[in-house]
Amino acid sequence: MSRRQADNNKVDIEISLVNFDDSKSMDIKPLVAEVSVYYDLFNSVIKTDMLISDGVGLVERFPIVGDEKIVLRMKSVNEKRAKTFIFDVYKLSNRAILEERQHGYVLHGMSRHGIQDTMENVNIAFQDTPISDIVTKVFESHLSAAGEKSVDVEATEGTFSVVGTGQSPTQFINMLGKEAQSTQYKDTSTFLFYEDNEKFHFKTLSSLFSGEPVEKYYLSDPSDSKLKDGKGSVKPYQSIMGLSFNEGFNTLDGMINGVYKNNVEVIDPILRKFESIDFSYLDDFDKLTHMGGKKYLSTSGAISKGKKSIHSRLLISQISDKDYKTESYLNGKTGGDILLNAPRLRHKFLNQSISEQYNMGQHTIDLSVSGNTNLEVGQIISVFIPQPSDVDDDKQKFIKLYGQKASFLITAMKHTYKAADDMFITVMSCVKESFGAEIKYDFK
Repeated sequence: MSRRQADNNKVDIEISLVNFDDSKSMDIKPLVAEVSVYYDLFNSVIKTDMLISDGVGLVERFPIVGDEKIVLRMKSVNEKRAKTFIFDVYKLSNRAILEERQHGYVLHGMSRHGIQDTMENVNIAFQDTPISDIVTKVFESHLSAAGEKSVDVEATEGTFSVVGTGQSPTQFINMLGKEAQSTQYKDTSTFLFYEDNEKFHFKTLSSLFSGEPVEKYYLSDPSDSKLKDGKGSVKPYQSIMGLSFNEGFNTLDGMINGVYKNNVEVIDPILRKFESIDFSYLDDFDKLTHMGGKKYLSTSGAISKGKKSIHSRLLISQISDKDYKTESYLNGKTGGDILLNAPRLRHKFLNQSISEQYNMGQHTIDLSVSGNTNLEVGQIISVFIPQPSDVDDDKQKFIKLYGQKASFLITAMKHTYKAADDMFITVMSCVKESFGAEIKYDFK
């Protein structure tokens, strides 16, 4: 690592521990060997781990009993203002004797909303209400008291009736996410409920795929003018310090999980109707929302020629597009039945959602870069990785199938500070849900 790049890994950091009754606060930065903050699109709250080297008897004297708060402030050299995180301590693990009169252990914490979630349950009935409104009301009534964060909710189609049966707020909201149909992305409504630095989000994968890149990262020396995207100089913090390819294609997994073909069968017990809905990745590709826009499969390959799907789902739902109360033999007979008046919509998008969701496990990479708390999960970044080839025509190109402007979605992220090295690093797990170039034979 160059001196200039190492300077970009510096951070101003403050770490305080607040005791069980909020009466005392202690600077524990000298005791912290390492701290990590975790974000994940598929987990609802932010978490942290802190490795403590304790030679002052902190556990017994403070004391640490599982009802404390951690206040963490971080600002890297590339950021204009510090980020403040407040975590509730919920676990102490791996306690061991490092040497005489010195113990080591890990403190685990999560955002205050996560602790609030475990102390709340939803026992409310909602009738003929848009799911987006239900999510907002549940968040405001059960989670907002934990802190100042708000919730950003994507608009949903139609109305829904549901009764809470004691689920935690996040469980209830994630359940609603499986039933919700996006107003904007009706064909692909895979909703996620997650937390970032600023707020909570109830959004579809499709809306995240539609975002614009917020940053560029290069697997090359910043001073190497041969590998740039032609739009200005590369800043040191944009240099990739470490990269690993976690997953490439897995066509067997894709076939089993319904990425390429799947079937949804729908039974309507009221109208006594049955419908079978098939999905084909190649035929229905344009129904999906994409970052790259080019198919993972060739139209002439063996998988594309398969006729049947081995992945099937069965749903109980309403097949008619009309309200039950307008059907001829039900007119005036549905009364106040909340389910009949606000039927499920899930079968209208489940095929595409299955493909979209399981496709997230293919073509994933991990990037290590200079610490940057301005990045958020759910954002798009451009990743420029040189094409692995000694052919002269390839030496000034980036990986061809990813495209020369390769966009990746950040699905998980970890900020890590290591005291011994005085180094702040951000590690991102990213996914490419479609290629940036057509599949073709390219050897000369």
